[in-house]
This record gives sequence, C-alpha cells and structure tokens, in this order.
Amino acid sequence: SVAHEINNPANFISFNIPVLRDYVQEMLPILDDYATQHPEHELLGMNYHEFREDISKLLGNIEHGTTRINTVVSNLREFSRKKDKESLQRVHLRDVIEKAVAICAGELKNKVKSVDINVSEDLPRVLTDPGAVEQILVNLLINAVQATNKEESWIRVRVQLDPSRTDHVQIEVSDNGCGMDKNTLDRIFEPFFTTKPPGTGTGLGLYVSRNLINELGGEIMVESQTGKGSTFTIQIPVQKARGGSFVDSLS
Repeated sequence: SVAHEINNPANFISFNIPVLRDYVQEMLPILDDYATQHPEHELLGMNYHEFREDISKLLGNIEHGTTRINTVVSNLREFSRKKDKESLQRVHLRDVIEKAVAICAGELKNKVKSVDINVSEDLPRVLTDPGAVEQILVNLLINAVQATNKEESWIRVRVQLDPSRTDHVQIEVSDNGCGMDKNTLDRIFEPFFTTKPPGTGTGLGLYVSRNLINELGGEIMVESQTGKGSTFTIQIPVQKARGGSFVDSLS
C-alpha cells in the first residue's frame, strides 16, 4: 500500500519529465535568439548561458530524484515480499545486462569516466528470473557509481561461463572506487546497514540482492581493498535447480 501511494506521484513526475524536456527544447531557440539580441539581460541573477545550463541541470536532478524514489520503493517491496511463484524465463543475459545498464545510464555517464561491458559470445540462454537479475545488477551498478572517488574512474561488467562450473554463469561487477575495509565487508549484507550519508541510501540494496541471488540458486562473493576498489562476483545456475538436479533444457 505504501509503495503504491509513493509510486503514483513518482510516476506522474517521471512521465512528465520527457514532455517538459521537449517543451524546453522547443523554446530554447527562441530564447537563444533573444539572448543574442540582448546579451546584457540577466535572469534570476544569472547571465543567459548560466541560466540555460541550469535548466538542463534541474531537469536532470528531477529525473535522478524520481529514479532514486523508484529504486528505494523497489528495494522496500523486495524486502517485505514473499514470492508465491517463480517467474522463470529462458533469457539471453546480454539483453538483461543492457536493460540494467540503460536504467543506470544517467548516473554512469555523469559520474564514471569509463564503463566497460564485456559479455561472452558463447553464453547459453539462462533459465532464470530476468527481473530479479536486472534488479541485482542495477543495485550493484549504483553502488559502484556511489563508490567513485577518482578522476579516472571506471566500472567493468564481465559475464562468462563460470570457469570452475560450466553449469553456472558468472557475472562480475568491478570498480576502482573507495573500496571497503574488513569491518564494512562483514556487514554489507545486513538490512539497513549503509556507509552512505543520510538521504542517499536505505541500506537494503545488497541485502535484497543477496536474497534474490539465493532465490535463483546462486551465490555472491565480494573482494575489496580500501582505496583501490571492489569486485562483486555473482554465480547463477544456467538452469534453475529443483530437488538437487537441474531442470531439463527447454526447446
């Protein structure tokens, strides 16, 4: 009920942002012409160039805010829900990865110097819950973005068959951000634990991600060094396990 009540106004804002951006784009040429003819004119204490840039930043901030609201609500829903049935589909992980990256595109572009996505060409289709995998990746990517603290920052996503178990796919999300000390590593999967400033995280992202991975029959491992960065490694079965055996291949 709470998620529904929050999502309604958040979606109203989200749906209207592209319309507002189109309106602004249509008006800008008119404003540009006026500013050329009246270079001394100021708007709210700013020259026209500053005002024009600020409009774009404000729209981006509004869009970012609604994305954060949607992420928090999604995490809260996952935290409280009980799955009644499995939503398994046979999917190409490349498609799921691309959707997750697209969701995070704004933050990746604004805060990360280099983003490298490497998905092995010989991956089989995976019988899994694509929505769950997408949410896991979004959570990990957002965490990696928020760990960014270097001018030459990078995030790398690598997807391949698990070298040690060919019936599993391995997804690695790495960054060269601030990294974590041992005390933090010991607690990152606790619900509501966060090292982020107030208002920037609920402390549910990794907790929810680990639960989703467990539901998929997979595992998650973490390696991190303070000041050097972190690598999250996810291993999920190519086919969902039932009673200790894998589901027969689907045509």
